[in-house]
Amino acid sequence: MTTKYIQDQITKFKKRKNGIVNNTEIWKGLPVGIEDIDAYIKELEESDQKISDALTVAQQEREKARALVSARKKDLEQIDNFAMGLHKDSTEKLIQYGIKTLGGGKVTAYPQKTVIQSIVDDFDGEGFIIQIAPGNRANYYEVERGTVDDVSTQILAPPYPFLRTTKKLKFVDDNVVKGVRYFYRARAINTMGPGEWSEPISRVQ
Repeated sequence: MTTKYIQDQITKFKKRKNGIVNNTEIWKGLPVGIEDIDAYIKELEESDQKISDALTVAQQEREKARALVSARKKDLEQIDNFAMGLHKDSTEKLIQYGIKTLGGGKVTAYPQKTVIQSIVDDFDGEGFIIQIAPGNRANYYEVERGTVDDVSTQILAPPYPFLRTTKKLKFVDDNVVKGVRYFYRARAINTMGPGEWSEPISRVQ
């Protein structure tokens, strides 16, 4: 299953079906029966599979795009270094190249390596609260999440599937399943581009 709200609906239908199976005589002749519930479940599972397939394709394209951006980032940095060397005393000239400046003429730097400060259970016991340390020169953050069924696993190698982008240092991930270890990593992004990925941090609910 990939989508929590679909998974929840399927679970509810399966429980209703169990009730009907255990009370077959009472349910005879009623307009909703086991065959109907099986059809509902199948429909939901097919919808969930379509979402899963689409996410797989999207993730593959994201990985290709990230690899391309990473390769071109070095070329961009080289151009910026030349420009800042040639026009180190002229903020106006740097602006012509699209190199952003801060107040007082300070050139915007690439983001620092992000640090995920903590990950704890959400207050309602479902999901995690992820806290990112401040001071990363970030306009926003890109967050990725990986999973593994063996909860004793302490290291998960990339790639990680994309989870979200956020401008907040603290956010909640409610779409988790108990008994699965979740790994999170994040990187800061500003007008210069992305910074380094954080070291992964993980938790089991």
